[in-house]
Amino acid sequence: MYKIKFEASGFNFLGASTGEEGLKIAQAQPIDLFLVDLMLENKTEGGVINGYEVIKKLKKRVNKWCGRGSTNISI
Repeated sequence: MYKIKFEASGFNFLGASTGEEGLKIAQAQPIDLFLVDLMLENKTEGGVINGYEVIKKLKKRVNKWCGRGSTNISI
């Protein structure tokens, strides 16, 4: 649903099936917007990752990239 709407508006859309996949995409290229399923829950080698964990990891990466706190990332 979102893919169709964003692409129809002229945006590029990258989708991920898991939180880990989304984090890999975020690390590979700049992303302007993330839509995260908070109820997402995937088993990984490091345990279970849910939508909240994905957001926490994204915040840490943004802080590392920018060298400051990411006050514009909210849940």
